[in-house]
Order: sequence, then C-alpha cells, then structure tokens
Amino acid sequence: MLPRPYQETLVERAVSALSEYGNTLAIAPTGSGKTLMISWLLASLGGRQMILQHREELVAQNREKFHRINPDRSSSVYGLGIKDPSGDTIFGMAQTLGRNGGMEILPPLDVLVIDEAHHTRSETYQRIVDAARSRNPNVLIAGFTATASRGDKRGLKPTFDNVCDMITMRHLVDLGFLVPPRTFIATLPGLAEEIQKVRKTSCGEYDLDEVETLMNTVPVNTAVFREWKDLAGDRKTIAFCSTIRHAEAVCALFQENGIKADCIFGDTPNRAEILKRFEYGDLQVLCNVAVLTEGYDCPPLSCVVLLRPCSFKSTMLQMIGRGLRVVDPEEHPGVIKRDCIVLDFGESIRIHGDLEQGVRLDDLEGTEAANKECPSCNTLIPIQTRECPVCGYEYHAGAKGAAQEKEYSDVVMMEVDLLKKSPFKWADLFGSGKVMVASGFNAWVVTASANGNDWVSLGKMKGKPMRRLSVGAKVPALAQADDFLRLHEDTDAAQKSRRWLKDPPSFKQLELLANIGWNVNDYNLRKYEASCLLNFLWNKSAIEQEVFRHAR
Repeated sequence: MLPRPYQETLVERAVSALSEYGNTLAIAPTGSGKTLMISWLLASLGGRQMILQHREELVAQNREKFHRINPDRSSSVYGLGIKDPSGDTIFGMAQTLGRNGGMEILPPLDVLVIDEAHHTRSETYQRIVDAARSRNPNVLIAGFTATASRGDKRGLKPTFDNVCDMITMRHLVDLGFLVPPRTFIATLPGLAEEIQKVRKTSCGEYDLDEVETLMNTVPVNTAVFREWKDLAGDRKTIAFCSTIRHAEAVCALFQENGIKADCIFGDTPNRAEILKRFEYGDLQVLCNVAVLTEGYDCPPLSCVVLLRPCSFKSTMLQMIGRGLRVVDPEEHPGVIKRDCIVLDFGESIRIHGDLEQGVRLDDLEGTEAANKECPSCNTLIPIQTRECPVCGYEYHAGAKGAAQEKEYSDVVMMEVDLLKKSPFKWADLFGSGKVMVASGFNAWVVTASANGNDWVSLGKMKGKPMRRLSVGAKVPALAQADDFLRLHEDTDAAQKSRRWLKDPPSFKQLELLANIGWNVNDYNLRKYEASCLLNFLWNKSAIEQEVFRHAR
C-alpha cells in the first residue's frame, strides 16, 4: 500500500521531529487518513508501541488498517474488558489506562501515539503520559488530531512543544479527498443578536440551556425544517442541537412531516443499531447533542445542520467534518455524493469566518518545512499557521508572515498537481482528457466522462470483477482511482510501470491490439500506454455503460 503525497510528507516530518525533540503533534482533518499515517509512522519507528484511543467503536477498524501496513507485527487490546499487554503494538483505551494504577501492568513503551491528542490536557490522559515517561524517560510521544486548539483555551504544552505538520480541510478538498462544503447561514430576524447576548460558562462555551430557550421554539424549528426541506430534503442529515429537549423537539417535527428521523444521546441503549440504520437503512435524519461531534464516520452523510452556536472553532470544524467524507460506491451502492450542505442556524460560521484553522502554503517539491516560534508558548509550528494549535495565540494582520498568507490564501490546487504527484503514470488515451487510465501489475483504473461534468472511476484487480470507485466531480474521481492503485500496488510496481514509458510495445501487445481492430501505426504507443489501452478496450462496453448511465 502506498501513501498519498501529503501523508508521506507528514510521516517524514513526524519522524524527524521525534528524533529531534522526542515529541511532536500532527494536525490533519477528518478524512485525511490519520489511522494510516499513524500506522506508517509506527512502521518507521519500531519498538514496543501503544496507540491510545478513547472510542471503543474505532478499535477494530484501526487494528485492521494497522495490519495492512504492519502485517508482521503482533497487536493486542488493553481495554473493552480485555487487558492484554502482549502485543508489539498495544491498542489502549484511555478510560481503562487512565485509572489509578492502570498503566502498571504495561511494559515500558518506546513509542506512545495519542489519537485525538487535544484530550491530552485532561487528568486521565496526563496520568497515562506521566506513567509512560516515568517507565521510560526516552519514550517518543506523537499526537494526532483534527482540532488542536482546545475549547477551554488550555494549551498542549505539557506534552507537545512542536507541530511537525498541519494539513487543512481546504487542501484535501482541493485534492479531491474530501467533498466541498456548501454553507448556508440562516438569518432569522433578531436571533443573531440574541445569540450574541448568551452568557458563556466558565470553560468559555455558550450556556446551552440559554441557547435552547432561544432556538427551541415553534417558529425557529418550523423555519429549520422549511429551509432543510428546500435545500437538502433528499439528503442524509445530522442535526447538532443544544439540549436533549431541543433534539427531541426537532426530531418530532421531522417525524410529523413524514421524515424518518431519530435521536441519539450518550445514554441511548441501542446506539449501534440506530447508527447502522442511519448509514445503511431508511433513517434519514439524526438529531444529537455532542455525541457525534468527533470520531464518527458516515460517508453517505451529506447535510450537517448546526442548531447551536459554537464559541470554539474547533467544535464547529469537528461537526462539519462529519459530512465531508467521500463515498465508496461498493460499500454504499447507489449513493452519489458531490458535496455536503451545511445549514448554520447558530451563527457559528459568521462568528468564526471560515472553515479553516489556518492557511496552508504548500512547499515546493523537495523543500523542507519552514517553522516559526509561537511568541506566547514558544512552540515550533508551521510558518503558515495563523493560530497556535498548542496555546491558541492568534497572529493578527501585520505580524511576521501576514503578507505571505494574504498573497497565497486564495490559491486553488489544480487537478494536474494530483496527477503529477501520483506514483503511477496516467494515460490520456484519446487526447481529449475525458478518458484517463492508469495501470499497475495487480490492478488498473479508468476515470472517464461522457459530458465533461459527471465523472466515473472504475477499478479492476486481476481475477476480480470491475468495481465502481467514484461518481461525481473529476478531481474526487481521480483521487479515488489513484487511492485504489495505492491500496493494491507497491513502489516496485509503480517504478516498473513508469519504466515502460520508454519501451516500445511488445509483439504480444501489438498482436492483441491488431486482433481487436486497432491500427497501432496511427499512434506512437509505448509499452505502458499499450497496456492501458488494452485494459480499456477489453472492458470498453462495461466502461461505456457505467459512464453513460451516470451522465446527466
């Protein structure tokens, strides 16, 4: 399996930072492949390792991804009613290990990786970190999170004193690995002004009981349903509400209007059943209160409704991030997702201004990451960062680097960047740009469009039927196809296929093309392009059927 370019860069920077400082923090949004990056990092480091998590639902899927990249390492689970410290890599649950004495049974660790690392300031996590350091003062500690700035404004300095890399949501949207959000800010008369008056609690969050008083009213809820019906009435939707009463009232309104809706809270007994029905069944709308904010993945979700203000940008980004994952058509047949609609009735987007924690200025190929020192906490952070992810210090206009940020803030990544960074050569078979094919030794892919607007990506492995990878815009379709090859090929296959670009077609290829009726004398084909063309022609009927079926 091959990493995406930004994943490879982050892992390299993390290894370098750990070697220099003994700790590091990596920031990457939902959908960036954090579990895979953690797995590649651990493959580079070796030794006795632990991945610290706090959600039970993620352990099984994270172990499966880990062993794709580390097939020869043993693993075990410490938590979920199991206390097995025997693995080379231990998947530890924070709730179990954070209890007094919970770390005593574990062997000394060489590497501790903390998922959702913004939790490290809590007493539970600090107890684990302190215990790991006391048993091995040289333990390497790496943290991964999508939102490093904590809502309570407490910094992560006790554990991390540098940030090795920061990948932004916009960067992944530009590359096609996330769908773009389409945001709508509601302007209900007088509500915005009233929200601004809501008091904040001691931790800096809005008092959600006061928010409920403002937002859980018949006129507001009726307006919410009306706007949702108009803008997103056919979409799987999650609504983030202020209180349980608020969620129940909104859910009841959807149900009264014939929409299959349900609520989910922290103590909901059949939570797994409801989530499964939402992702795979007929449940369309799910109302919750802070249960699905982080760590929940449901690719068919394509509408997020914010029915409460977020005083912290990190909370807002976590909520919106739930809806940005792309869809695997094989896992969710019939689901086509081009974007995610965000309906904000709680003023969060207006308060925070955008959907990024900072602006990413991509380095030129082969250059080292530039860092700056936060003037508040002295943490080393990427130079493009506008808010320190460790202590929350904000760089205002006129600060060092501001001119560069302004100059590059509107740069959009073009699809050609993705193709250039692919380890596989993409062949434009007919010179139109509408049929792009790439091949390895175990698999090949095609991304094609009949009209230039609706793109279909298909992939095929040896001995297996062709499968649909993506339907939608061109860049996400190419990204999904490239991911398919990265999953089923390796570096050797990519290098060998690129070497074929210099070789003439083999006699066998020429013979096969002639049998199909292709006049090879009309084209200056190389061996690799001939391979791509044969794969396309052998499957031409099935490819055209898929492409024309999805052309609107």
